[in-house]
Amino acid sequence: MFLKIALLSAPYSVLTYQGLEAFPDDFWRPGLRVIVPLGRKNASWRSGIVVETSTENTLDAEISIKKVLWPLELQPFLTADLLELMTEMAKRQGEALGQVARAFLPLGLRNLSLV
Repeated sequence: MFLKIALLSAPYSVLTYQGLEAFPDDFWRPGLRVIVPLGRKNASWRSGIVVETSTENTLDAEISIKKVLWPLELQPFLTADLLELMTEMAKRQGEALGQVARAFLPLGLRNLSLV
């Protein structure tokens, strides 16, 4: 399963990751918060929100896709309607989706939290 994930901290990009095989494909749904690696050699971790899922890789076959490190919930935290609202706000404001999503979340859910 391939996931487009909006990062909740700089660089606020929407990046493609692979879901973990330990979870069934239907587990990965938009609105789910996850932890993902970022940078060369997975130098840092970021929290993000799944915004889209796909069974097909739309990236160039030569690009290696990193795997999600772990989900932060068992059920999506954000509803489809709220995710759609955030996407529209990001387009209208000319901001990254991750920045808009960060503003919607309570402080404790914005940052990487493993507890």
